[in-house]
Amino acid sequence: MNKLSPVQQKFILHWGEMGTRWGINRTVAQIHALLFISPKPLNADQIVDALGVARSNVSTSLKELQGWGIVKITHVLGDRRDHFESMKDVWEMFRVVLDERKKREIDPTLAILRDCIVEAEKDKETDEYTEQRLRDLASFFEITTAWYGQIRLWSTGALTKFVKLGDKVRKLLAIEGLGPSPKVIATRGTKSMGERMREWVDEQRKLSGRLPRRYPTIEDAFKRMQEENKHLSAEQARHLTQQGVNQNEDGTYSWKFDNYVRAWPPYDMSYEDIEELWTQIACPTLLVYGKESWASNPEKDGRLKHFKGAKVIEFDRAGHWVHHDRLKDFVDTAREFIT
Repeated sequence: MNKLSPVQQKFILHWGEMGTRWGINRTVAQIHALLFISPKPLNADQIVDALGVARSNVSTSLKELQGWGIVKITHVLGDRRDHFESMKDVWEMFRVVLDERKKREIDPTLAILRDCIVEAEKDKETDEYTEQRLRDLASFFEITTAWYGQIRLWSTGALTKFVKLGDKVRKLLAIEGLGPSPKVIATRGTKSMGERMREWVDEQRKLSGRLPRRYPTIEDAFKRMQEENKHLSAEQARHLTQQGVNQNEDGTYSWKFDNYVRAWPPYDMSYEDIEELWTQIACPTLLVYGKESWASNPEKDGRLKHFKGAKVIEFDRAGHWVHHDRLKDFVDTAREFIT
C-alpha cells in the first residue's frame, strides 16, 4: 500500500480517537478506518506497515472487526495470504454497528430491568418510587428498540428519504396503525403486572416450540395465500407469496414471519401517554381501515377525538390487509390525500 496522505492520516487518527470514546479499542477503530478508505483489500502485513502497529495487535483487531460484521476476509488472485476489506455502504455499516451494540448493550440492560421489576413487585423493601423509575426506563428501551426494529427493515433508499424529511412531514397516513382498541386496553388493565408477566412467559415458551409451517413448493404456499385472503387477485397473491417466503435448508418454503410478535409484551407505554402523543400530531392525518378487519375503527371507538385533524376512511370488501385487498382504490385515495 502507498504511504498514507496527510488527509488519510488525519481521518484514521480521528476515527481511532472517536472509537475510544465509544468504548472501542483505538487500534481496532484505526484499522477499520484504513480498510474503509482503501480502494482494495489489504493483508495484515500491509496494515502493519501503514499504521505502524504490532502484528499481534492487528490480528486481534481484525478478529474483533469480523465479529462486528463490518470487515470480512477476501482473497486476491496469486496471493495465498488472507486479505481484508471493510463494508463500504455507510448506511448498512452503521446499521450493523447499531445491531451489534443493541445486542451487546441494550438487550442485556432491558433483560435486567425486567428482572428487577418482577423482583420489586415481590420485594416489600423496594419503594414505589424506585419501581416506577425502573418501569419508566424499561418502557423507554422497549419503545425505542421496537421503533428501531421497524426502521431496521427499511431499505437504505427509504431510510435516507425519511431522514432528509426532517420536520417537513406535512401529512400522515396510517393503515390500521393505532394499536389495540380501548376495549382491549381496558381488559388488559384488569390484570396485574405479575399476571401479564406470567402470561408473557407462558406464551414465549409455547412459541419457542412452534415450528413454522413448511410448504413443499412455492405453489403450495401460493394456494394457502389464496385460501386465507379471498380478496386478493391471483397476481397479487403470487407476488406476495414470492416476496413473503424463505426457502428452508431442505428445499421447502416457510413464511417470513416471526412468531414471537404474537406475544404482547407485559410492559408498554401507558394508554394516557399514547393518547397524549396523538394530540401532538398537527398535520392532516388519514386513518385507513378495512370493514372486515379485526381492528377497531377509531371513529367508532372514540380514539379519533385525540387527533387535531384526522379522518377515517373504511373500505368495503377489505380486511386488515386493506392496502392489498383494495389496492387500486387505496392507492388512488392515498395519492389524492398526499397531493
